[in-house]
Formats: sequence, structure tokens, C-alpha cells
Amino acid sequence: MRGIEPEPGVEGAADGDGAEVWTAEAPSPYGLLSHVLPPVNYEGGPVDWTGPPSLWGTDPARRL
Repeated sequence: MRGIEPEPGVEGAADGDGAEVWTAEAPSPYGLLSHVLPPVNYEGGPVDWTGPPSLWGTDPARRL
């Protein structure tokens, strides 16, 4: 199954499946993490997640 193809001429579009436009890598407590970028695209919108996932069981308890 192929991913979403970026339109030709879109900045960052690459030969192949175009996944480079929609994915990124970041260091995390688990090692190098390959992840999909946020699914929004508007001026002033987020361009990446706020941070990597934390180690299981290390987040402080909090009420939602």
C-alpha cells in the first residue's frame, strides 16, 4: 500500500514514495524515533510534535 503522494513541485517532494515529506526522525528515550508529522497544515500551525514519547511509567500522575 502506498502513502499519500505529494503533488509534483511541492517543496520537499522527493523521488520514490514521497514519505520524506510526511515523516521525520528525532532522538527519544527509546533511540532514534521515526514518526509521522502532525496532520495539520496552516500558517502558524504546528510543524512537529512538542517532544518525543517518555519512558513507560515515568510521567507524573495527573487529573484530566
